[in-house]
Amino acid sequence: MTTKDIKLYSYFRSSASYRVRLALGVKDLDYEYIPVHLLNNGGEQNSEAYMQINPMAQVPSLEYDGALISQSMAIVLFLEDQFPNKPLLPADKVEKAKIIEFCELINSGMQPLQNLSVTRFLTKDLGINEKDKSQWLLHWLHKGLKSLNSMIEPNSHFVSGNSLSLAECFLLPQLFSCRRMGVEMHKYENLLSIEEHCKELPAVIKAHPDNQPDAQ
Repeated sequence: MTTKDIKLYSYFRSSASYRVRLALGVKDLDYEYIPVHLLNNGGEQNSEAYMQINPMAQVPSLEYDGALISQSMAIVLFLEDQFPNKPLLPADKVEKAKIIEFCELINSGMQPLQNLSVTRFLTKDLGINEKDKSQWLLHWLHKGLKSLNSMIEPNSHFVSGNSLSLAECFLLPQLFSCRRMGVEMHKYENLLSIEEHCKELPAVIKAHPDNQPDAQ
């Protein structure tokens, strides 16, 4: 497979884009990286050209064989179906459901609340000051982290099983984002144990925001 077969529209610091980069890395899939800067020129995601690709003006978007897919969960599940080698999900139905449950706690209960469009609305449209906005955001991030931490056994190397799965594809970007948002992480030892074990894996290194073409 060549880089022209898969195109990923991504922003280096977007946690949702980071998820997809991890999934592509685990599956050892090459791809063309197309940066979409969320701040430059009022946000390149708002351009008419990009909104033809993603009407919600969000990243990531993935293009493959004439199909355009947005939303990170939809993208990674598509990759799982299309490229079943090096699976991200186990065959056992209960274990599979538990991993998706773990991911959805992040996908629905944490990550959307930290989106730039959401935090800007709080300050610019509702007039909430920065201190109150931060307190609001930290409340929900800590609530999510506490739940995730309780789902993992102490000293675990992975969320489930013996290899990097879809769960890590969602967890590692969220931990990165939480630090950016000023979350004190020391309480969440079970999550940190997984992060520490995974940080030197080739797929994780390749996907890290600092290693992207548009990293600043």
